[in-house]
Amino acid sequence: MSFILTLSGMSTSGKTTLASLLSKTDAFDEAVSVTTRAMRAGEVDGKDYHFVSQETFDRYVADGVLVEHVASHSACYGVPKFEVERIRDMGRSVIMVLEPEGVSSINRIALANGDNLVSAFIHTDNAVLMERFFNRISNQEQNGKAFDPKSEATRLHTMLTQERGWMARWDWDVSFLNLHLEDRQDQAIKSLVAMHEGGSAFTPVARTLRPASKLEAYSKEKLAELIEQQHLNPATPAEFFKVIMQPMAEIQKKIRYQDGCPSPSF
Repeated sequence: MSFILTLSGMSTSGKTTLASLLSKTDAFDEAVSVTTRAMRAGEVDGKDYHFVSQETFDRYVADGVLVEHVASHSACYGVPKFEVERIRDMGRSVIMVLEPEGVSSINRIALANGDNLVSAFIHTDNAVLMERFFNRISNQEQNGKAFDPKSEATRLHTMLTQERGWMARWDWDVSFLNLHLEDRQDQAIKSLVAMHEGGSAFTPVARTLRPASKLEAYSKEKLAELIEQQHLNPATPAEFFKVIMQPMAEIQKKIRYQDGCPSPSF
């Protein structure tokens, strides 16, 4: 029985890779989003995204064509109903890679429409996230993109102050840990494909999206400085994470000092 599968997790957690691998099975297909951003070299309209004008996007929103939409990085993105219908017509389950707000929106829609839904969260160790963060920078440089510490600092600041709190904002139906480890990715795919093939009904439950917590981090300017230092003279990913987590460590020290407990180590 077809259902909607939402995949969430921090940047570089592996959720996009999992979505791509699931789409290669006969059980799943990823809904192609519409976006107002410009098409990049190598992208194909209708495959990577449905590229539309802002006017068309606004009309989609007004006409209820999009089941979920968000504005991000000076562009708009949304999942159109015609994509969901296309995938269901093939007898497959729908994959959507979403932030918690999107999952909450899809959950409300699924409740109203009687759709089946499974929300999954991808956990990944902090050191692995940092390793992938800098690997992405290296890959971009190899492809001719200049290293921009300010831009990377903005992305890292979002990871630390927003994405780091996503896990606690929703009661996830399924969670996966460290899909980069041996066999775990294959196990996750097999379990999700089995859900689809088993014909089970995954009725969504009415849930409340918890407010975002205020998470402390260095300023973007300080993060840009630390990223540039790491780029020039790399420490291990675990050591770099310990450095950037210093503001949170200081807060924990104060809390534990007041409680008479020893300070934590990061």
